[in-house]
Amino acid sequence: MGTISKHIGTHENQVRFSPDYNAIMWISTKGVSQKDEKIIVDIIHEKLKKKLIFIGHCFGRYDLIAEFKDSSARVASNIVCELQEELAKKLRTRLMRTRPKIVDPICSSLTLGNKMILPRMRKRTRMNYSLRTYTFLRPKKSTVNLKEIMLKIEPIMELFWTTSSYAFLLTAKGSNFSEIFRKILDFRSKTKRCFRESCTYVGLDFKMNDKKISRPIRALTFLKMSKGFGEFRLKKNEDDNWNTPEKRFGWSDICLAPKNKYSLRELKDAIMKLREDHKGDLITTSTLLLPNGGEK
Repeated sequence: MGTISKHIGTHENQVRFSPDYNAIMWISTKGVSQKDEKIIVDIIHEKLKKKLIFIGHCFGRYDLIAEFKDSSARVASNIVCELQEELAKKLRTRLMRTRPKIVDPICSSLTLGNKMILPRMRKRTRMNYSLRTYTFLRPKKSTVNLKEIMLKIEPIMELFWTTSSYAFLLTAKGSNFSEIFRKILDFRSKTKRCFRESCTYVGLDFKMNDKKISRPIRALTFLKMSKGFGEFRLKKNEDDNWNTPEKRFGWSDICLAPKNKYSLRELKDAIMKLREDHKGDLITTSTLLLPNGGEK
């Protein structure tokens, strides 16, 4: 993990760290329907109330993201543990009759970060956006000039120092998938001397729609089947949403490419419908978004 450079600017223009924490709860599920997801979201809303910053669908290895703020890392960790237990108990009861073989319907992990603040920078936007991205960055060197990095982030972005192996977390918000991705790629280009690698998760607000883009979003949706590697056929009413299924080796069994989806909301709705139509055979899904899709 990188350490902080001592030479990061004058005293009045020095990078500071917020005293409180942004806690991100990453949630994976098994056999969970759209109705089940709503129950998960309602319980989290009730538990976190005004602490909640964002809750939504996740594109990547997880299904849902819940981000909240707390003054104590220990309290934030306890909140996530309590939520995990409550949600698991609720989902086991709901799935007992229809999916009795699923013992652990939900699994979660936690990332804690302190926001970096550089005085005199442009004020960050406070509008409600439908999309929120999370980009983990691993520094190349043991020391990092934080001021240099902070001056390269956009007003829609925030940078956090985390205790994970990546050390830095860049968040961005917006309403258009392609626009956010362009800004992330631009930031990565400007900081390529600082960071070795990264990974990005995309969150879509549970109750909001993102703006449509002019070209179809390119993505791959991976399916984990209850019977493992084998045949998978789309139903007739699903042909408009997906291209021909492809078998694959690895943790997932089937790979699907979506058809004519111009927003992440359209794509997520198609994924949830797929889960519902094949709930007897399908355990989990994960979706990889391709950064060169959408508008140029």
